[in-house]
Amino acid sequence: MNHFFVITNKPKDKNLEITNYIVDFFIASHRIVIELDGRQHRLKENKEEDAKRDCDLQKLGINVLRYKNEDINSRFNAVCEDILRHLGLSVLDLKQ
Repeated sequence: MNHFFVITNKPKDKNLEITNYIVDFFIASHRIVIELDGRQHRLKENKEEDAKRDCDLQKLGINVLRYKNEDINSRFNAVCEDILRHLGLSVLDLKQ
């Protein structure tokens, strides 16, 4: 089960194509893209490509949130709280 889907309860699409980019998660109501980055994103050429991609998406009014896979695995709650913060929510909002 994907915990992200469980915590947001917001409209979203997985692996949606926006312009020429395929994104991991998109929350249309907040114009937020969430990218989960593996080790390949540490390479210089990939960092440059990610920066261009983020800039292109930001020009469309889309905020890009990037999280390393290691953070998803070791700091999952902190990542969730950060996503919620960008959605204007807190963990307490989920208990209602």
